Parts: sequence; C-alpha cells; structure tokens
Amino acid sequence: MNNTTNELPLSTVLRLSLSNNDTVMVSFKKKDGTPTYREVTTDPVFIRQLGGNLPKGVRHTAKGYICAFDITKKDWILISEDTISAIMGYSRKTEQMLNWS
Repeated sequence: MNNTTNELPLSTVLRLSLSNNDTVMVSFKKKDGTPTYREVTTDPVFIRQLGGNLPKGVRHTAKGYICAFDITKKDWILISEDTISAIMGYSRKTEQMLNWS
C-alpha cells in the first residue's frame, strides 16, 4: 500500500495511519534536505515493548509537523508535513477509512 498520487495530502494519510496505531514506513526529507525513510508508529503498546518513553499528558507539536516514534532510533521524531513523499504499509482499516479499498 503506497500513497503517492492520491488527492489527499500525505500528511493527512500519515496522521490517520498513526491515529489507527499503524506502524508505517514514511519517506521524507530531513531538516538538511537529505531524503530519508523511517519506520514510525504511535502505538503505545508497541512503543513500551521497544523500551520507548511515552509522553506524559498531551504532546503539542509545532504547526506543520507530525510527531511519531522512530522504531529504529527508539525515540520521538518530528516530520515536516510538506516534506513527506511516500507512506507505505498502512493497515487495511486505514485504507478503508480513506475509501481506497
């Protein structure tokens, strides 16, 4: 499952995937402009299993950024909404909510 040509902004797809506790691969550009991809999630059960820290209370992020847990780094990262180039591996539930099934 890959969204690179659909009408919805990729940031919307990523936010929906994360709200469904999906673990997805997201391709984006880092602050220095270098392309990268990361496997990310916000699933609290999976994050705890990895030994990651969960935020205490509500986590506020600067406008235009999405906060997600990087599975490889085992830490939280910010992804700029306008640098996302692809999202792969979201769940069937997310796909159905996006009406792509």
